[in-house]
Amino acid sequence: MCDDVIACPHCGGQCACSDKFCRNCGGSLQKSNEIQGYRHITALFSDLCDYTPLTQELEPEVLKDIMDTLFHKAALIISSYKGVVEKFAGDGVIALFGVNEMHEHDAIRAILAAKEIHLFASKLADDMSAVAGRRIAMHTGINSGMVLVDQHADSLCSSGVLGTPVNIASRLSDLAAPDEILIGEQVRFDAERYFFIENMGLKRIKGVKEQIGVFRVLLSRDMPLCLHRQKGFVSAMIGREEEFRIMLSALKGLSGKRGSGIWICGDPGVGKSRLIQEVRKHVSLPMRWIQSQCLDHTKDTPYSAIALLLRDLLDIGKDGLQIQQLEERMADLSCDPSYIPEISFLCGISSGNEKIMPDVRKSRLNDAVTGLLNSAARHKPLVFCIEDVQWADPSTLDLLEYLFQYTQILSRSLFVISSRPESRCFLNDVHIHLEELTKEETISMIHSMLNEKAVLEPVLTYLFRETGGNPFYIEEMVNYLMEKDAVLLDCLMQCISTALPSTVQKLVTARLENLGRNHKTLLQEAAVIGRIFSEDLLTAISVQGERLDRYLVELENNGFIQKEGPGLYAFRHALTQEVAYRSILKRNRLKIHEKIGCELERLHENREDVCEILAYHFDLAQDSLKAAKYAMMAAGKFHAEGSWVEAVSLYLTAEKWLMAEADRSSLQGDLAAVWEGIWSCARIFSPDKAVHALESLLSHYRVFSMNKQEAFVMIRMINLYSQKGLFAEALSTFEQALDLVRGDEVLSSAARTAVAYTYTYTGKPDTALALLNLARPMLYMPDSFLLAVNHLTTLTAYVWKGAIADARTWYKKTKRLSGAYMDLDLMADTNLAYSCCLEGDFEKAARLFDQVLMQERKLGSLAGGLSYLRIQSSIYFNARYTGDLDVAREDLKMFERLGSDMKDASSLADLYQSWILVEEGSYEKAKELLAGACAAFEKGLANRYPYALNAFAEALDNLGEFEEAADIAQRCIAWNEQNGNQDQLIWALRIKGNIRIHQGRYPEAREHLKKASYMAGICSMRPHTAWNMQSWGEYFQCTGKPATSKECYMRADAIWSDMINSYKAWKLSSIHIA
Repeated sequence: MCDDVIACPHCGGQCACSDKFCRNCGGSLQKSNEIQGYRHITALFSDLCDYTPLTQELEPEVLKDIMDTLFHKAALIISSYKGVVEKFAGDGVIALFGVNEMHEHDAIRAILAAKEIHLFASKLADDMSAVAGRRIAMHTGINSGMVLVDQHADSLCSSGVLGTPVNIASRLSDLAAPDEILIGEQVRFDAERYFFIENMGLKRIKGVKEQIGVFRVLLSRDMPLCLHRQKGFVSAMIGREEEFRIMLSALKGLSGKRGSGIWICGDPGVGKSRLIQEVRKHVSLPMRWIQSQCLDHTKDTPYSAIALLLRDLLDIGKDGLQIQQLEERMADLSCDPSYIPEISFLCGISSGNEKIMPDVRKSRLNDAVTGLLNSAARHKPLVFCIEDVQWADPSTLDLLEYLFQYTQILSRSLFVISSRPESRCFLNDVHIHLEELTKEETISMIHSMLNEKAVLEPVLTYLFRETGGNPFYIEEMVNYLMEKDAVLLDCLMQCISTALPSTVQKLVTARLENLGRNHKTLLQEAAVIGRIFSEDLLTAISVQGERLDRYLVELENNGFIQKEGPGLYAFRHALTQEVAYRSILKRNRLKIHEKIGCELERLHENREDVCEILAYHFDLAQDSLKAAKYAMMAAGKFHAEGSWVEAVSLYLTAEKWLMAEADRSSLQGDLAAVWEGIWSCARIFSPDKAVHALESLLSHYRVFSMNKQEAFVMIRMINLYSQKGLFAEALSTFEQALDLVRGDEVLSSAARTAVAYTYTYTGKPDTALALLNLARPMLYMPDSFLLAVNHLTTLTAYVWKGAIADARTWYKKTKRLSGAYMDLDLMADTNLAYSCCLEGDFEKAARLFDQVLMQERKLGSLAGGLSYLRIQSSIYFNARYTGDLDVAREDLKMFERLGSDMKDASSLADLYQSWILVEEGSYEKAKELLAGACAAFEKGLANRYPYALNAFAEALDNLGEFEEAADIAQRCIAWNEQNGNQDQLIWALRIKGNIRIHQGRYPEAREHLKKASYMAGICSMRPHTAWNMQSWGEYFQCTGKPATSKECYMRADAIWSDMINSYKAWKLSSIHIA
């Protein structure tokens, strides 16, 4: 067969590519209504088996007759199922379903067409005497998915379809045996409801990176399996009586001054918004409903949902307020006037104070919002509703989590939160998970939509099976069917014979395709603007002209969009917007984004007000210079406001487009500013991004021979390398920096201060202290940041050494300077908490850890390295000192989430897990983890090495492996004597003494315990004194002095009790004190 053959779309007859009209029926072969966009299609590849042997056995004319007959019939079959023949190629036919006319069951149609083609081929031998005795068979591959359809191509041989799903269908056909129909995973979920299928396993497909699941179609099933609207056909709320009762009860409780929180979770379309809407109807004075919503296009705008909530609470309309009016309204609510600057900033009335550090600003914003909401809730019962939290920006999520977990806001008001299942829930009161409707509820819903019109039972059963009881599916399917033809609900066969949707995505796609070109184009244009769009902006960028108003009304009446306010519309469902957006050709999307950006520039004289939106549109328009310009503007704004996570995202956008410019000679200053911005914001919460920025800056300054700037970059890199556990890189960078700044004492001192942290990490605190002392005199300058860092690092070194008195001295010095730098201030508190732990002031240690944790939670993602420092100290404190293993486990989970990008992160997690395991007596598992951790720390994070050795020796001792335990303990003693960690040295000496007791080597045990007791006394470490007394108790018990042993145990008990450590006192009494 010739490749230059196409099928007539009217009769299926074969025509040449050059033909303009069909040779059989005379129908036009010219393409009409050319399609450009992305569509969900199903591709069918069906080939004749053993074609080459047939060419050798049959005369050419006979073979041609067979092929003509087969392909003509195949074309008719494909056409009857609303598919189109793409082309006949050699011995096969290629067909597409869903290109010109989309149906929800295109995959099923393709399978049915393939089965008929196979059946016809198998009978063909019986009908043609020339091939009597030879079996003719086909093998077919079918696959579905989104593809590019561009029918503006000149060739009539192609429908302009391009995409991986088509290629996979071809490869599946190659895999298929005679009479087999193989389908891909995209077809499977539709197919298995109508056919029995066999899983053929994962197969390697040529041209596809990953293996794909392949399935063989078997027999048809006798009966297929089961698997909101305000306009058009709508229903009363069905099947939510219990959830509705729960929410009304919460409203009643609020009237009685009892607040609560409700988290509504469910899949898209399950009815979250509908339930909320119905409950809201029951709110009456004096109660007030305050509404907010998270939007997908504002998920990078800090506090976007909080701002909407406050504006509704304070009745701030579109025109805004003057600051005096805000003051009056807050005064009416008896709100603390000191919160006015933060509330004014959040509501867009005034700009923020750029001089305040970001972490301080974030803390103040949290306090201001908490204060305002609490004040308002005292005046009248309030319901705060925030929908679609899955799209919340990071700052909003941080604030909501803080409000719900760590304030009393839920005791005074009712919070209603809705989200999709993938969102993390941080509200602990009432959880409502909406499930699909039952069959009875589905039938009730359909009857409600159709005004109790009679519908045949088989049709109702079919609709329930198709929708699975999802309210949105039900509403949209019934509307789709009624839009197509109202009689479709009258009988089952008609219903099934039409292209009914089986998933929301395909349903929405089909409805979009059936809108008509102009309506669909308008929805696509609106989708590019966003979930919520203004009529003015849409008018400015749309090609619809005067027809736009009418189209909007029609789209609203058909339930695609809804009014949100004067001149403001929203898509009724996010999925509708997403499908409409994705269906646009990328090159056309670019053009629309460009038009939107330019129009926003024209509408807004002060572009800083909308710079993040301009950055978004010009980024997607791939307008490199404008995208970079507005991304830098928005990043700078968010940077100054303290919204560093969002700022980094925008800085990275600016970097992408600046680097895309071929000639960057005039952009070097902008690039340097972007990299400085990324470092400044990301250094706390994303060391990887900060390192990338500094490495880029380093190359930049080297090119221009800017030695001091290059050195300053290196100094900052030292700290980041240490955070990531890259100590060799940190030390090497320090040496390079010193070479560059010789003669500059300030930069040299900054470098020494930075690398001192590295030496503390690597277990060399004395080296660190020497460097810090050398650097300190040159750091007394108006900007106290470097001196504060020097003092904090000094404090850290003394705490690590176990020098409690020195640590207290340097804590006070650090606190005098750290007030303006919240991260430094809280790190100092964490160090003090650990020091209190060492000296036995457990109440103060716990209080400090809790205070730091509370600030961490306020800061959210900005906490960064602060979280890591507190977590490791807290795990040690709770596992080894107070026995609060549940808290330790929670901290371990947090570390595993936050510390994954650190070098040796897995070894650290193993160590922290081992502390918990040793305390609960799981020594074998602890031994296994600690063996690997010790090996890792010996060459890397050395300051964790003695902690790992001691835990390892303790586990081995408890397992009776005394010689290896003694060897490990001795290694720990030697290491600590060389490197100066007095806390771990005392611990190692005591463990060595315990081991010798267990071995019966009492003189050696006595010497080790004497050293441990002496050091605990001079270091004022009362917990170690108590532990040592316990070991003495065991020693005297084993050496035949029970009275002295009991006295030692009683003294240990008294020390633990005096330190108010009931856990250790209980543990001691349960084991040793009779």
